[in-house]
Amino acid sequence: AKDITIVAGCDWAKKQDYTVLTCWDYSQRPFRMVGFMRFHHLKYTEQVVKVARFLDRFKETEILYHDKTGVGEAIDDMLAQVPGLVYKGVTFTNASKSYMVNDAITLMEQDGVLFPWWPNLQHEFEVFEVDTTELGNMRYQASEGNHDDIVFSSCLGLAACLEHADMSFEVQFLEDLPNKK
Repeated sequence: AKDITIVAGCDWAKKQDYTVLTCWDYSQRPFRMVGFMRFHHLKYTEQVVKVARFLDRFKETEILYHDKTGVGEAIDDMLAQVPGLVYKGVTFTNASKSYMVNDAITLMEQDGVLFPWWPNLQHEFEVFEVDTTELGNMRYQASEGNHDDIVFSSCLGLAACLEHADMSFEVQFLEDLPNKK
């Protein structure tokens, strides 16, 4: 993995949920998950060190998108101490979750993403639900008693892929094509 540049997504947790880091090769479509890590019951300072060491396995990390909801600002302060790491905190709201989940669904429907065989990942995507609240708002979360940390780490990573991948294409006009006589 030392030869590829990646983007990454990280959903932080400490006790009940898991911290999940997903790493993505965004150099071409489909985007490929090329690394992942899941753990819990660690101090946030230890988590940041663990994530930074894992990211060192790759040539370069273009950017780490991370969940800035709750303790995220303190984690921003810790990430700032990691030499060379570029990061972007994303505050989870119903609107931000909606955009990320819908983008991920679209990518999956268009075969724009490849996941490794990881039973926990498959399970989390299977139990992930979108509900409507009494006020008509959408709510994105795992079903009762399940986790959604891998889903949201993946959504953060895929958001980074979409923002940082080279999506440019060249437009050619007929008059610009070589003239065959």
